[in-house]
Amino acid sequence: LKKQIEAGQLGVEVTKSRIKLTFAAPVLFDSGSADLKDGAKELLQSVSDNLGNMDSPVLVEGHTDSARILGRKFRSNRELSLMRAFSVIEHLIKNCGFPAGRLSAYGYGEYRPVAPNDTEEGRARNRRIEITVIRQDGDTNQS
Repeated sequence: LKKQIEAGQLGVEVTKSRIKLTFAAPVLFDSGSADLKDGAKELLQSVSDNLGNMDSPVLVEGHTDSARILGRKFRSNRELSLMRAFSVIEHLIKNCGFPAGRLSAYGYGEYRPVAPNDTEEGRARNRRIEITVIRQDGDTNQS
């Protein structure tokens, strides 16, 4: 995943208890959409290749900014964030062979911001997908 990190497509945080991968929303999804971009599929394959040999649970969390949703496809930012998390999980299972029983999806909408929503830069940071691996004894893969 080094190439993706260097390209700014992926942020990584490693602690004793977890590995968290953070994808900015434009990397995986177009604005207001829960359909994965074509380029996202290759990136998620790399993630699956690197995390697939661990037996740990994996949480996929969707986040949005606080801007009002335009259009009628999604009723709320929370629904959009959850559908994005489901899209990631579905792709990992169907196209990457990731074990379904290890994956959980959460949609937080605008309720867990990492930056203030009063600037475009802050809103952009809040639009993200986080994939968190809960590390267990024996997990040594730190790719």
